Amino acid sequence: MEGRGRRREAEKVEDEEKRQSILDHINKFPRMESIYCRANTKNEFLAPEFNLTTMYNMYVSEMAAEKKKPASRSLYNNIFKSLGLKFFALKKDACGICLRKMKENPTDESFLTMYQKHMDEKVKVRQVKEEAKKMASENLKICAAVFDLQQVIYTPKSHHSSIFYKRRLANYNFTIFDQQSQEGRCFLWHEGITRRGANEISTCIYKFLQEKDSDATEEVILFCDGCVGQNKNSLLPSMILYTLEHAKNLKKVTVNYFETNHGQNEGDCMHSVIEQKVSKQPEIMVPSQLATLIQTARATGKKQYTVYEINTVDVIDWKRYGQDIGLHALDGNSLVWTKVMSVALEKRKGECDNAL
Repeated sequence: MEGRGRRREAEKVEDEEKRQSILDHINKFPRMESIYCRANTKNEFLAPEFNLTTMYNMYVSEMAAEKKKPASRSLYNNIFKSLGLKFFALKKDACGICLRKMKENPTDESFLTMYQKHMDEKVKVRQVKEEAKKMASENLKICAAVFDLQQVIYTPKSHHSSIFYKRRLANYNFTIFDQQSQEGRCFLWHEGITRRGANEISTCIYKFLQEKDSDATEEVILFCDGCVGQNKNSLLPSMILYTLEHAKNLKKVTVNYFETNHGQNEGDCMHSVIEQKVSKQPEIMVPSQLATLIQTARATGKKQYTVYEINTVDVIDWKRYGQDIGLHALDGNSLVWTKVMSVALEKRKGECDNAL
């Protein structure tokens, strides 16, 4: 037999070695998790400044240093795609209900009823936000604000190739934007200090409410998305109850939740300004540099953002306080937090009512 059309065993071994060299190189890059879709995506993410061209060039350089022949770009791309990797942390802006209505246009009664309720809630909460903004502009004792946790900022950030292979530190920036005064407050910490859970979020809002109480504000109206793990749970109203009990001027606090996947608000512009400032900085080596960058992110002539750097000792255990006071619905039953769209707490006769 001539053996034409058959590959030599040595060539098969060489191909396998090249595949393994690609896998070894890709696995050197640390993965990052999505802060929006951890529960319902199997993809892993690399830092957003990466791309396949950069990675392949680094791979070629490494192979040249080892005096080995690199695999082709197409093979590198195929193996990368087979691993289910992406170059950024997916932000879940798309609404599943609205997308289904747009693409499939289903006609069954149950879906149309759900869709109409979904749209009504979206419009209603936006109307409430505009009304609150108008009230705050007409009455200095009322404050309307939106709050949200910005997408994770990773440090160190550098174009130096050795940084790409390091597991980087996740930095969290929780923002509160005052709709009337246009003031932005940023609460900054990193994963080495504490997590990004409900206690941390509630602690940041507690500091904001304390500040408003000192400014003689009597009512605060807040708006946020419906993330159960961070915003829509018993810890936030527990904190508000505690704040009202000890407040000198603050009498009422209301938290309104945007309809699922329709939480776009003025705070998004704040995040965008900060992200642009960070992206233009060629190197950020330590988390402390972020505070200065964020503080000066706004254009000249506008009020600069106020930055509070959170430490471990600052975070308060609001869960324990909530268990002590026993939050309940008006009918005395347990609250189903996923269905809650608004929480209003008011100070009455020197005390605070703990029924929602």
